[in-house]
Amino acid sequence: MTITRHRRRASVVSAVAVATLAAGMAVPLALPAAAAGSTLQAAAAESNRYYGAAMAGSYLNNSQVTGILNREFNMITAENEMKMDATEPNQNQFSYGNGDRIVNWALQNGKKVRGHALAWHSQQPGWMQNMSGTQLRNAMLNHVTQVATHYKGKIHSWDVVNEAYADGNSGGRRDSNLQRTGNDWIEAAFRAARAADPGAKLCYNDYNTDNWSHAKTQGVYNMVKDFKARGVPIDCVGFQAHFNSGNPVPSNYHTTLGNFAALGVDVQITELDIEGSGTSQAEQFRGVHQACLSVARCTGITVWGVRDSESWRSSGTPLLFDGNGNKKAAYNYSLDALNQTSGTVRATPGGQDGGQQPTQQPTQQPTQQPTQQPTQQPTSNPTNAPAGSTLQAAAARTGRYYGAAMAGSYLNNSQITGILQREFNMITAENEMKMDATEPNQNQFNYTNGDRIVNWALQNGKQVRGHALAWHSQQPGWMQNMSGTQLRNAMLNHVTQVATHYKGKIHSWDVVNEAYADGNSGGRRDSNLQRTGNDWIEAAFRAARAADPGAKLCYNDYNTDNWSHAKTQGVYNMVKDFKARGVPIDCVGFQAHFNSGNPVPSNYHTTLGNFAALGVDVQITELDIEGSGTSQAEQFRGVHQACLSVARCTGITVWGVRDSESWRSSGTPLLFDGNGNKKAAYNYSLDALNAGGTTTDPGQQPTSNPTQDPGNGGTGSCTATYSEGEKWNDRFNGVVTIRANGNISSWTSTVTLQNPQRVIAAWSGSPTWPSANVMVMRPNDGGALSNGQTVSFGFTVQHGGNWTWPSVSCAAS
Repeated sequence: MTITRHRRRASVVSAVAVATLAAGMAVPLALPAAAAGSTLQAAAAESNRYYGAAMAGSYLNNSQVTGILNREFNMITAENEMKMDATEPNQNQFSYGNGDRIVNWALQNGKKVRGHALAWHSQQPGWMQNMSGTQLRNAMLNHVTQVATHYKGKIHSWDVVNEAYADGNSGGRRDSNLQRTGNDWIEAAFRAARAADPGAKLCYNDYNTDNWSHAKTQGVYNMVKDFKARGVPIDCVGFQAHFNSGNPVPSNYHTTLGNFAALGVDVQITELDIEGSGTSQAEQFRGVHQACLSVARCTGITVWGVRDSESWRSSGTPLLFDGNGNKKAAYNYSLDALNQTSGTVRATPGGQDGGQQPTQQPTQQPTQQPTQQPTQQPTSNPTNAPAGSTLQAAAARTGRYYGAAMAGSYLNNSQITGILQREFNMITAENEMKMDATEPNQNQFNYTNGDRIVNWALQNGKQVRGHALAWHSQQPGWMQNMSGTQLRNAMLNHVTQVATHYKGKIHSWDVVNEAYADGNSGGRRDSNLQRTGNDWIEAAFRAARAADPGAKLCYNDYNTDNWSHAKTQGVYNMVKDFKARGVPIDCVGFQAHFNSGNPVPSNYHTTLGNFAALGVDVQITELDIEGSGTSQAEQFRGVHQACLSVARCTGITVWGVRDSESWRSSGTPLLFDGNGNKKAAYNYSLDALNAGGTTTDPGQQPTSNPTQDPGNGGTGSCTATYSEGEKWNDRFNGVVTIRANGNISSWTSTVTLQNPQRVIAAWSGSPTWPSANVMVMRPNDGGALSNGQTVSFGFTVQHGGNWTWPSVSCAAS
C-alpha cells in the first residue's frame, strides 16, 4: 500500500466508477450465452480462465479451508513456503518440505500451481542478505536454477522476479542488493528460469502497477517491452492488486492490463484483496473481474487467501469469505461478473489480444512507499517562564525566527493574514515559487503569484524563505519531457533566473528539495535530474550562489529526522562532502511532517546537532504534526526543545496557519484550528520557546553513525538486532538478525510487541507464543553458529495504529 504525499490535493478515483471501467473498450471474441458456473473456478472456466487462491501450509490442517479451496479454486499459490528464505535457509542446503506439501496437495486435487517467488529483494535468507556483487549474483542464479529444477513440470507460472521496481515518481528500479549486482540481474534470472523449467510460464510480479498513468507502471511496461524486443524469455506479468479505500481500483485498470497484453504477454491478477465490506467492497471486486474479462490475455485471477481471518490484512476483511467461511457480497459480485457474457472475451493465453498499443501516457505518479519510522516521544516537561506573548516574540528571545507557509489565497482572508502578522516573522510560499509556477513554459517566467507573497511579507516586516529552486516533483510539463544535458542546462537556467529575480529579498533558499531516496539505501532518488549526473545538486548550489550571493543556500528533505536512518546518513554524508570541498551550502532544512505512525524521534536533537557540527545552520522548514490535544502538543514541544538545544538551529516554520487550509487538514496538524483559535499545541510550543535554549554551538562531532536501530542487545553469547522492513498503512515487516559472539550450538530470540500489535506472518524460523504480544523464535534447524556468523528471521506486524518497533533479545546455548 502507499501513502500519497503531495501538498496539492489529488483527486481520488470513485469506487463506484470501477464497476463500469470496462465500458467502451472494443473487445473481440465475445462469449456466447452459457450456463452460469456455480463456483468461482467453474465460472472462470467458461471464458477459459483459472481462478486461484494463496494457500499457507497451515490450511492443510483446517478442513473448512481446504473444502473451500477444493470447491472454488483451481490454481494454488504458496503464500510463503516457496520463497527464497523458505527453500534455501542455508546456502546450497535446500529445504522443499513445506513447499512440497502444498504443491502435492494441489496436484493430487486437480489444481495447478503458481510458483512464488524465485528472486526477490525481500524475505531473503540471512546468508544471502550479507552478500553483494558477483557472489550474490551467482548465489541468486543458483537459487533460481535449483528451485525451478526441483519443481520442473509442476508449475503453471513462476513469479521469477518479484517487486523489483521502486515506488514514487522515478519509474526506475528499486535500490536493492540484487539491483546493485547489475541492471541485467532480472534478465539473468529469467534466462536461468527458462533453462531450468522450459515448460512453465515466466512472469514478473509487482504491486502498485495497476494505474496506467503511474511512473512505476510505465517503468515495468518499458522493461517488458524491452525484454520482448530482445527475446528475453518473459511470458506474463502479474498484478498484485492490493486495494483499499485510500488506494481504490483505478478507472483505467482495463487499459493497464490491455496495454501490457498488447506487448505479447499474458497478464494475471496474482494477489487480489480489497479491504472493506458490503456493497462498496463488492463493487470494487466486480470492477477488477470486469477489467480482466475485457482482456483476452488476462488468463486468471488469484485472491490472496481464503477467509478474512487468515488474511495478512485480516482487520480489513479483504477477501471473499468471512472468518466463518461464509460467502460475502464480494463473492457474489465476483461470481456474477465471471458469469456475465456482455463485455467478456475468451482468454487466449499466448495468443493475440487485439494488438492495441497503449492508449494513454502517464501524467503523474501520486504515490510513494510509506516511510514511517517508529520511535519514542520526547519526555521533557514544559516551562512556563513569562516572556514573549507571540511565537515570533518568544523565538526572538534566543535569536531565532518563527515562520509559516503561506498560500496566495491567504491574502484574501483577513483572519489568516491577521494571525500571520501577529505570530510569524518568516514566510514561505507554499507552491507559488516552485518550478512549475515560475517557469510554466521554457524561458517564459511568471513571478506574479510569487511576487504577491514576497511583497506582502516584505511590506509587513517579514523575511522570506524561497521554496524551491530545483526539485524532481512539480516540474512544468516541458521539463518533465527532457533528459541529459538539455535537462541539466534547463535546470541551471531556471535556478539562475529565479534566484536573480528575487536577489536580495530571500533569507534562505531551498536550492534542492527531496533528492534522497526513502528506504535503506542511503542513496539518491532516481529522478530525471539525478540521471543528468551525480553532480547536479552541487551544480545547482553553485548556480544559486552566483545568482544570489546574499541568501543562505539550503538542502531540504523529509524523513531525515532520525539520526539512525540511512536516508539521514546519506544527506549527512553529502553535506559533509560539500563542506569539505567548498561547495556553497549554508543550511539544511528538516521538513518534520509527523503523525502517530511517524512520531518525533527521541534522537531528533542528535540529528540537528550533528548536522550543525558540520558548519551549517539547521532549520525546521515544514513542521506539522497530525493529532490533537495533549498528545499532539507534547510532540510539538519536543520539536521546539530539540531546536532550542542546538545553537545553529536558527528557526522553525510550520507548514500553514489553520488546520482547515493544511494539506493534511483531516489530521488537524497545525497550531490553530479551523476557526483560528490557539490549540494546546500552540501553548506548548510558546512555552518551549519562552524556556529558552542553547546560545552557543556545542561544536560536537557526530556521536554515532548508525544505519539501523540496534534494537535491544542480546544476552549470553548472541546478539539480536532489529531492522525495519517494508511498511504499509496497516502493517510493517521486521527482520531480526542473530549474531553469534563466540561459537554457539543454538539460539532463541524473543520478540515483544506493543498493544494492539500482533504478528500475522513469520518466516525463516519456528515461532511459539507464550503470550499474545510475545513471540519466541527458534531456528528451523539446529541453529549452530560460529563466532561472528549471522542468521535472520522475519515477521509481519499488524500494527493497529501503533508503529513502535518491537523489542528483541537473544539467548544462546
